Amino acid sequence: MGRECAIPTPRDAQGPCCLDQGGLSRAESLEGYSPTEPPAQTAPRPPQTRSISLSAAISDFKAEHGPQWSQEMRNKADAYLALLAEFCGPDKGMDQITRQDAAEMKQVVLTMPVNRKTKAETRDLTLREAVAVPGLPTLSTKTANSYLDMFRRFWDWAGLMYQTHQAGVSDD
Repeated sequence: MGRECAIPTPRDAQGPCCLDQGGLSRAESLEGYSPTEPPAQTAPRPPQTRSISLSAAISDFKAEHGPQWSQEMRNKADAYLALLAEFCGPDKGMDQITRQDAAEMKQVVLTMPVNRKTKAETRDLTLREAVAVPGLPTLSTKTANSYLDMFRRFWDWAGLMYQTHQAGVSDD
């Protein structure tokens, strides 16, 4: 039986590194190594690409699911997801939408005035401004739940489709 190698190396699947047993190939692989010089340059990494935008993800979602929806459902999906894009910003990256954004979106839906696009008091206001107008009737629980259910389905789909953090909603 040969001696253990004097060069301390981890044991691998080939057994101990032992120069007596012809284990030079491992030592030879270190040829040219210098502890005082930086390691050889590796190929540069491609720049981080920005995640898909919310509007592009919504388009993909509607393209995939729209054909199986009734016209009424397509109209509702258009309205619900347009609200999401208006709230978050259509160009916001999916990886930039946070749990805080989702919580705020839920509050907006629960306090959103009925027919905000057609009522004189709210039609020319942004979503956030319309929600801030006091004394207006808000969406029914059933309608608010429809919005929230569409958002949930969208996030579930986006999480599977784009493999984004936390189904499209990051923890930040």
